[in-house]
Parts: sequence; C-alpha cells; structure tokens
Amino acid sequence: MALFLAGCGGTGAGPVNSIRAPLASTAAPGSQSASTAGGVVATPSSSSVLLGGVSSKPGTSSAGSTKPGTTSPGSTSPGSTSPGSTSPGSTSSSSSSSSSSSSSSSSSSTAGLQLAVTSPTRGAQLPAGATMVEGKATSGAGIALVTVNGVPVQTAAGGAFQQVVNLAPGQNVVHVVATDKSGHETDASIGVLAGDFDAPGTNVHDAVAARVTNDALCKAAPAVNAILMQNLKKMTGLTVGSWSVNVLGHTIKTKVDVSNVSVGSTCVDVDAGASGLKGSLCANAVTSDLDVSVDAGSFFGIPLGFKHTLDVHFDKLSADGLLQLTVVNGQLGVDTSGLQLTYSPTVLAQLIGQGNLNAINSLLGAVGNVIGVSLKIDEVSIVNKFLDMAWNMGLKKTADDEIAKMIVQTGTRGIPLSVGKLKATVTYAVAGFKTDATGFDIVNDMGVSLSAPDVHPSKGSLAKKGTAPVLAGNTGVALALNEDALNELLELAWRKGELDISWSEISTGSGQLPNPFSLTFSAKDLALLVPAFNAIIPAGAGVEVEIAPRAAPTVELAPGGKGTFALTAASMKVGIVIPGGQKVTLFAVEVNAKAGASFSVDPMTNTLALGIGQTSFTFDITSLIIPGLDKLPIENVLHLIVPAVVQFAGQRLLGPVPLPHLAAAGLTPSVGSLTTDGAQGTFLLADITVK
Repeated sequence: MALFLAGCGGTGAGPVNSIRAPLASTAAPGSQSASTAGGVVATPSSSSVLLGGVSSKPGTSSAGSTKPGTTSPGSTSPGSTSPGSTSPGSTSSSSSSSSSSSSSSSSSSTAGLQLAVTSPTRGAQLPAGATMVEGKATSGAGIALVTVNGVPVQTAAGGAFQQVVNLAPGQNVVHVVATDKSGHETDASIGVLAGDFDAPGTNVHDAVAARVTNDALCKAAPAVNAILMQNLKKMTGLTVGSWSVNVLGHTIKTKVDVSNVSVGSTCVDVDAGASGLKGSLCANAVTSDLDVSVDAGSFFGIPLGFKHTLDVHFDKLSADGLLQLTVVNGQLGVDTSGLQLTYSPTVLAQLIGQGNLNAINSLLGAVGNVIGVSLKIDEVSIVNKFLDMAWNMGLKKTADDEIAKMIVQTGTRGIPLSVGKLKATVTYAVAGFKTDATGFDIVNDMGVSLSAPDVHPSKGSLAKKGTAPVLAGNTGVALALNEDALNELLELAWRKGELDISWSEISTGSGQLPNPFSLTFSAKDLALLVPAFNAIIPAGAGVEVEIAPRAAPTVELAPGGKGTFALTAASMKVGIVIPGGQKVTLFAVEVNAKAGASFSVDPMTNTLALGIGQTSFTFDITSLIIPGLDKLPIENVLHLIVPAVVQFAGQRLLGPVPLPHLAAAGLTPSVGSLTTDGAQGTFLLADITVK
C-alpha cells in the first residue's frame, strides 16, 4: 500500500502512519502521467520536473542404570515364573532339561519325556485377547499332567493338548509344563508379542504433543532482538533507488545509497491469544545516512552534478498484528502479512530535517538553472523506498525467518537419529495446532526412514494408538511423548538387523570382549561357571556369542515416568572359537527378558534417553553339547550375558530421541518433572522450564 507523508513544509493531505506490508511503489505527488519513465516529467522552465527522486513540489504520496541388572555368577536363581502370568519375572529353571526347537515349534525333553509346543511360535505377533496354545506331550511312562500358564489341561490319547490363553498387549510368555507318571518334568516358555501393529513405514499418530506457554514465548522472543538489529544494519551499503531521464538533451541520473544505519534498541514479542498468535517487533532511534548523487552530464565541458547526504531519523519503527498459521503437508507455516507497520514521527520535515531539504533543493536549483528547468527533490519517494527496505530486510525478514522458525521448530523434518550403527531420519509432521489465552498447543505425527534392507519379516511396531493428552500449565513448555513412537524406533532397528549380533573373544589372553557390550568374559570364566565344559574347552580358545531376537524389543510406560523394557524370543548361542578358526556351539537358548526402564530428557540437546535397570528373564535350552546337563550353571552364564544384551538394546540401539522444541538462542531450559499421563498411561510427560 502507499505511504502517506506530509510535505517538506510540514503540510499535506493529512498524514497517515499505518501500512500493511508489502509496501507498494509510490507515485510522486503532482507528477504527470504523460511521461513518467524513470520517475521524470519534462516540462518548460516555468514548470517543475520530477527527477527520479527529484520532484516539483513537496506534496504527499501514499504508501503502505544402574549397572545392567546382573546377578553374580553362581548366585541363586531369581525364582520361577508365576503360573498363569503373561509377563516373565525371574528365571524359571527345571533340572536336567534340554530341548530342541525350530521356527515352527518349541520342544523339550527330559528322561524320555518330550514336550512340543506347535502354536504359538516364538516371537509371533498376535492380536491381544484369546489365542489357542497347541502342542503335544509324550512319555513312555505316560503323561500325568500338562499345565499352560499354571492351568491344567486335558490331553488326548496321543498327548496332544489345546488351551486358550488371554494375551495382554505387549510381551507375553506362555509357560507350558509337562509331567509324566514317573515324576519327570519338562517345560517350555514361548515369548510372543500381542496387540495392534502399525505396518512398517506408517507414521505414528499423535507421536509428540507440545504446549508452549506465553511465559516461555516471553522468554524466547527477546533472543530475536539482536537479530532484528543486525538485519536493519545490513542495509548499509545498499542502494535505495536509481533513476535516469532525458531532459532538454541532458541525461540526468539520480542515485540514493545507504551509507550508514544505526539502531538504538529493538524489541520482539510473541503472545498467544484466543484469536491466534500476536507478533510485535520494534526498532527505536533508527537513523540512516542516505547519500544522494545527481549527475546531469556537463555544460560546455563543466560537470553538472553533486553529492549530498540526507539524514533520516525515526523515533520508532514497529510491526504489530496477528501471525496467520497454516498446516500444509504436515508442516506449520507462519504468514507475517498480517503485521501492520507504523512509524513516528509522521511529518516528513521532522524525519529528514527542513535544513537538509533546503540544502539539497538549493543544489538542484543551481543545476536546473543551467539546464533551463526547475528541479526539486522528491523526498517522499526516497523515504518510502527506505521504509520498504527497513520492512523487507528488517522487520518482515526477522518475523519470517526468526519468529516463524521459533514456532515452526516444534514441527521439524529431517532430524538425524542413530539406530545402532545406522543413521535414520525422524520426521515430525504437524497434525494439529491451536492457541488460547495462555499459550499454544501443537500435536505432531512422527515417521522414521532408514534406507537399509529389512532382515526380519514384521507386521510392524506395537501400537496402542493413544490420543495425545490435553497438556496443562501456564509456564514453560510441556511435552508428551507417545510410547508408540519409541516402539516404532525399536521395531525399525530390529527389523533392519541391528540387534543381530555375533561377537567373539579375541584369543590374546586379555579375556576382554570387544564392543558392543564392553563385557569382561573369557573362556576361562565360562569353564568356571560350567565345570562340565572344562573337558571341552581347549587352551587358547575364545568365547563366541550370537544373538538374534525373533521379535522387536518393546517399551511399556508405567506410572511415575517409569516403564518396562522387554526383549522377546531372543535366540542366543554361546560357544567357543578354537585356534585355527573352528567354532563349537556349547549351548543355545531362547530368552525372554524384562528390565525396569527410566527416562531422562536433556533439554540442551532436546533429546530423550532411555535407561535400563535390573533385568529378569526366563529361558529355554534349545541345544546342549552335553545332554542332561543341569540348567543352573547355564543360568549363571546367562546372568552375565542377558543383562548386557538388554542394556545394549535399550540404551544403544534406541539412541537419544530428538524431540520437537521451542527454538530460540539464549534460552536455558531445565526439566522440572517427568511423569506418565494418568488417563491413558501411554504418554511420557515432561515439564520444561526456560530461563
């Protein structure tokens, strides 16, 4: 829009000091439409001439860890799993048990007693609720009893059995025990995942919700002050405008450059209200030197022209109004066109100074007398163009780049994330946005991409599909993280094979296993824990361990900002590497493990970290180099290995998770509390204060 200014004598058609950006070009007052090319009108000497920045009369114009829950080797077994429980507690053990398994069934045998569970299979992804457990138990002595999760079941003549069990969302361990009429007993623990699953590549709905209060905005916005001042000062050295026109055979060129800009102070404020976000930017005591150059060629070899500096001073430039917010393709956009530019003073003679105007017009008069025309400075258009620059490069640019970034940063694309040794990309897409009298709320969906090929087939990540809670609070920033988001990251890492690990002790006598576990364990330690292996492990041999979970690790939140980390149906092989490279598997097991989980938010890096506590587990021996070997020494070995595996899966596989945040330089955030949403129990809540 046009900008209205009073004429150089302080009079005019009524000054108006309000515009809406962007500013339109200003037509010089009193100019003729017959010949306006280059901002110049050629008239007889008795009339006035507009010389691009030079005009006939003043007129007006318009403008507009605990350590991994280990139990010392040789210590007493943590106890047995409660019958009927779907969540494993401590290690369940049965003496003299060995078993073999395949991907389609799980079987064990003791002294002629054989147990095979054909359904469900280890690591299966099943709906929550009722599912059928099927299998077969046989013994030459005859079967006395079969229990499924502690419930006795009937067996057919050939030993086949069926029993319906109820699966809860998350990890479930189906525990089947068979006893024959000679008193022998064997068991099998089948770990499965139950619930709803989001197919691979599906965005997590309501992954992260955030509430940013006016108190936090009040602390964040002033960090933009220095940037606003810098943007205004960057106008120094730029050209306000240049013109060229022919008058009576003379080409007259006019150019106005900014030689200096100084700003006394700046202010930035963003405030939420029922009608939207209100933005306000101001610059106080803005002063600029404008170098005016006029070149009219020569008259009989004598150069015609001059240079003169106009001093422009504004007591205040400000932009105020509503920031229009839109969500397009998941990204939050901020439209600053609703900001209204105002300035003071509004009288042109006060902005430039009457003496300045008189001086430059006197110089123009001298040039005009030689040519035979009347020349006068068009100070209105010069000031308008300067205001255009101050708006576009200063106030509007700061609003577009910095205030918008501060708000939009809560919905961010392309955040890098380490998933094991792979690099993934986290994408937060804005699903909803609203403001009220004390702040604004934003809800983000989340997607994760990783270019590595799939190693494990999967139905997707465990999803409880909770709705983001309504966040309260009038101070600071509140975040709510959906456990579905954590489970998507874990499932992705598992599906890409990042938890399929094979490592061996290097036979140097150090006994130190290389990364990823940093676990001190050697072949000598293995022989001490399982004395029966002494006759099998030769001198110079090194330990080798292979791990390949059949299901993705999962996290389940619990009250108080805590949770449970589960590793389901993890196949493990423990063996030795004989000098020369030959490998011998000593035993293989199927492990189901759980550990307490704790969470912490690093507000400086805007990341969430997962901590792993004491680990408990159940296991089945699926192969054993020495048949009939007691289960307890194997358990002692696992008490060293399993917690280290769980620790790795929870803390290193799921690296610090980047969170949406309020972005402003100079803020010092701190986490006030970390809890779990009481209504749904599926969101981790963090209250963050900023200083």
